[in-house]
Amino acid sequence: MILRLVVGLLLLLMAACGYVPGSLPGQPLNQVELKYRIIAAEGTPFACGPPVAREPQVEADQAFPTIQADQATYQAILAHAHPAGDPSQPGFRLAVYREWQKLQAVRLTPSGDAYQFSLQVAPSGRQATLVTGNIDSTGNITNVKKQPSVIMCPICLPAAAAIATPAGPVAVSRLQLGELVWTLGSDGARVAAPVLRLGSVPMPFGHDAVRLDLADGRSISGSAAHPTADGRRLGELGVGSSLDGSAVIAATQIHLDDGGTYDLLPAGPTGDYWADGVLLGSTMQGS
Repeated sequence: MILRLVVGLLLLLMAACGYVPGSLPGQPLNQVELKYRIIAAEGTPFACGPPVAREPQVEADQAFPTIQADQATYQAILAHAHPAGDPSQPGFRLAVYREWQKLQAVRLTPSGDAYQFSLQVAPSGRQATLVTGNIDSTGNITNVKKQPSVIMCPICLPAAAAIATPAGPVAVSRLQLGELVWTLGSDGARVAAPVLRLGSVPMPFGHDAVRLDLADGRSISGSAAHPTADGRRLGELGVGSSLDGSAVIAATQIHLDDGGTYDLLPAGPTGDYWADGVLLGSTMQGS
């Protein structure tokens, strides 16, 4: 009985001091808690909105079942954000969704026993700060670098870009919500996950884009600011750069003329997917 009372008092003290699950010193943290550590240290992240603007409550209601199914993320959101009400209430779902957006905007890339991270913070108009660094499994942040960054939206793919799915390649313009695509799991393995969001942006004839040809025979075309899986932009890469394990042998400016650009966000911790055989990030992370 005495032991139980002592344990109870300790838990109350930790709660009063702002303790959240996974925050004991030296204790390994999951990816969600690591993202919260980064946000606490570096500020609230910013990411581009979806290519097709929708009412936030509609977005929240559509995304909520997938968010709730990811129990590690969902329970962390409840512990950190304390949304008022319950899942039956629209305000609760919207609060959870907005917190989920923040987490999606922090990118973690495995690097040995730790992670490299990146996020954009403190936007002012189109100006923001790109923050990069390393974080280990206990939440220790090192090697932080900050540089000015320009917010560029939308940043998407041509209609014919082939998205890798368990059923074979499918043009991004023909994907459906809920359709299974291949995405990158938290352990670096390829896993099947449903499409959580889709969008497209009309564009004028001759929209400027880039085409990157790789040494292994693959090529990818897209808007210059479309993100790679490691947080760079397609337009930043030139001959000799590395992309998805292969060297860029040609970088050419092209013009898209098929009426619009497209993007998707698969469920899962990374949001990454394969387009024309090349692993890319999603412009919808955090949107």
